[in-house]
Amino acid sequence: MALEFPKIFGNYALKGLEEITSPDPISTVPSGPGWWFVFGVVLLLCAVMLYRARKKWQANAYRRRATAALTALEKTDGQPCQNWHERLQSVPEILRATALHAYPRRAVVAASGEAWRQFLNTATDTPLWSEKTFQVLYAISYKPTSASEISTQEAESVLRAAKAWVTEHTAQPRVGAKKRQGGRSRV
Repeated sequence: MALEFPKIFGNYALKGLEEITSPDPISTVPSGPGWWFVFGVVLLLCAVMLYRARKKWQANAYRRRATAALTALEKTDGQPCQNWHERLQSVPEILRATALHAYPRRAVVAASGEAWRQFLNTATDTPLWSEKTFQVLYAISYKPTSASEISTQEAESVLRAAKAWVTEHTAQPRVGAKKRQGGRSRV
């Protein structure tokens, strides 16, 4: 015999109530125009930041190349360099090329001797080229035969100073052709 329940079963106080249905899930798409505006502004700011970072990366490409060239002078086939004499002769060339990229040509080309040392020292916040270190650089530049008399410590100090200068110098913005002509284009 099966158990039979009366037509009204359970709690009589809940008679006539329907079962609760859960609401529709909340949409992740912004519902108002204000949110679309905020989203657009954030997207625009991200694009501007990416553009500036890319421009800075491109503007500092010459620094990366100069640093790589100086690092290559220190090592041969992964081993520290034993023969500094031939390799050090390209340090002044690397410094000039870096300075020509970062500063007006007139300022770089006109500097030689003590004026070049002053130029290198004023380009950074702290002076990197002491008289002794600069004398070694000068000897490398103008007296290649004396490069064989340079000790390992002197060579390392020149390379350290050169690397520090390449990474720390403050480049001047280039003057465009219109500025040089007084702001008007001549046709």
